[in-house]
Amino acid sequence: MIQAKFVCCIVGVLSAICLCALITLQLLGNFESESPPVSATERQQSAISEKSIVLPEPIPAHLTSPMAQRLGAVDSNAMDDLVALHEMIRFYAMEIDQPLLLGTNQEITRGLLVKDDLGRAMLSSNHPSINARGELIDRWETPFFFHAQSSSEVEVISAGPDKKFSTEDDLTWPQPAVSTEGFLVGSIYNVGKE
Repeated sequence: MIQAKFVCCIVGVLSAICLCALITLQLLGNFESESPPVSATERQQSAISEKSIVLPEPIPAHLTSPMAQRLGAVDSNAMDDLVALHEMIRFYAMEIDQPLLLGTNQEITRGLLVKDDLGRAMLSSNHPSINARGELIDRWETPFFFHAQSSSEVEVISAGPDKKFSTEDDLTWPQPAVSTEGFLVGSIYNVGKE
């Protein structure tokens, strides 16, 4: 009798473990990971072979944020673009009193395209910095990478002119603060807030 209860207990525990493993695998399968940056030629070929993302109807420029108008502007530079994007993401969260937009490039782009009750949005779907895949791209046509540093801070990264991430020409905002000894002390927005 004791052996039967023991066997039933073991079978129950193993069933629970298997169920947890299946649920975990299913959840992991539902997450999309950022695709690695590709060359312009590969991007054109994939754009032809893949369907374009359906974006909402464009809105007039006067109904977008001033930050969107700075993004990719002729009289600004690549670092200005990072700052503008970072500000748009933070302002979006403040404006609608929601958590910071986090996720893949496409998810963040879709969030910035959402209209408020007055028909305004951070970005219009026809903004030149949005590619056919619905991603925000830098001046070298490489999708930006958004790295969540916390629930209240996101880092915006451009691969730079070489179009490859994790190389010396990458641009990042906010830039990490460095102490006089050369040690990383945190982002400039988080210094002293801990």
